[in-house]
Amino acid sequence: MSGLMAGVAVPVAAYAAPTETAIVTPPPTTTVSRTWTLDGNEVVSNQEMSCPAGFRLENRDYSPMRVVPRGVEVIGDLVALVGTNLNDAVGNRIGATEIRMRNYSWMRNEVTIILHCELIETPPPTG
Repeated sequence: MSGLMAGVAVPVAAYAAPTETAIVTPPPTTTVSRTWTLDGNEVVSNQEMSCPAGFRLENRDYSPMRVVPRGVEVIGDLVALVGTNLNDAVGNRIGATEIRMRNYSWMRNEVTIILHCELIETPPPTG
């Protein structure tokens, strides 16, 4: 047998360059909520809620099967609720206006509306 090692794989240390990992931080969020108590068959109209200044509604459906803007969550049973978008001067959805709700039960029910708001990101100045 000779001193040669034929057919034997010799491990070679591989060098991988370090990679950068981008950390994505979501914009700050906040919620605005309000609760109403509705008597049996009561109808409430002309209500309005909005996010704080500098915030807009998140683009997420928090209340499937309800006719409310994205970013609006409705908690309550046997209550029908309709709302439309409230927009700021540049078109950001900032809340819900013309909120109308009706209690279809003969019993008293509570309904809570929660606005899920996110910070409006302003683009950096160009110059």
